[in-house]
Amino acid sequence: RKMSVLGLDWQIAEPPQATDAETRLAAEVRGYMQGLADFDDMLLDMMDAVGHGFAALEITWQFSGSLQLPQSFKHTPQSWFRWDKHDNLLLKTPDNPMGEPLWSYGWVVHRHKMRSHQAARNGLFRTLAWLYMFKHYSVHDFAEFLELYGMPIRIGKYGAGATKEEKNTLLRAVAEIGHNAAGIMPEGMEIELHNAASGTTATSNPFLQMADWCEKSAARLILGQTLTSGADGKSSTNALGNIHNEVRRDLLVSDAKQVAQTITSQIIGPFLQINYPNADPNRVPKFEFDTRDPEDIAVFADAIPKLVDVGVQIPESWVRDKLVIPDVQEGEGVLAR
Repeated sequence: RKMSVLGLDWQIAEPPQATDAETRLAAEVRGYMQGLADFDDMLLDMMDAVGHGFAALEITWQFSGSLQLPQSFKHTPQSWFRWDKHDNLLLKTPDNPMGEPLWSYGWVVHRHKMRSHQAARNGLFRTLAWLYMFKHYSVHDFAEFLELYGMPIRIGKYGAGATKEEKNTLLRAVAEIGHNAAGIMPEGMEIELHNAASGTTATSNPFLQMADWCEKSAARLILGQTLTSGADGKSSTNALGNIHNEVRRDLLVSDAKQVAQTITSQIIGPFLQINYPNADPNRVPKFEFDTRDPEDIAVFADAIPKLVDVGVQIPESWVRDKLVIPDVQEGEGVLAR
């Protein structure tokens, strides 16, 4: 989800029916955005809001000629902040651990909205935490199962008059046989080897099934589907994969639009308000990602000859009668004339 946004082209769109002054402002904003050295890093940091629900970047302003520019954007850990009851983001400081309001023009706060809910409950990690816990409990239990039942069960037998020291000797021998495949014990004692537990096989393993369910559920939450990331060769077909990819694309378009809205309102807007205070805040240039599907040139090229063959040839006599076109020299097309 975070990396997919980096592959999109972007542009600075002028407001509708832009004046000459607004066109110049759009060109100024376009030059500023193209000059950002860490633009891709900024996009990745903003997309951190998909998991946490929000991402806060501290702005460093710097003069460049006569302009005051947002020069760098430093990602700040989400643990430094807290939400109040009105969904306002507060910065926790040593002097005020309950948080204080963020400075105007000092922060870019991208809120990734997945549902109409409290801001603190919008993060994807809130749901993924349960799947993470369930999966790792299952993997831990599976590792213990392999350690306990992956080798034969050893049972040592001693006589009725065996002393405590002889019992300990037999126990050490049983343990050594399990780990070292060798051991010694006094004469008269006996060790039996029983087959390992066979209730769980490779085809019906509850631990692996649980881990697989958690992974697929996490993929559905993150990507909206499973076939583009976990094709199993059984139910995955090309048609079904294309349908699942459309769902993934819907999420990409949604992510791109939310990031573009934040860049327009919290980066381009303050840039213009500080350097061009007379600019109309309702007609600022907008940052837009190009989320259109690329055209399939092969399909287009294959369709053109078919469309040409469908065309109906107009009889020359009909053209002469209706349009009263004079005779033309042989070889010249009537329609062209």
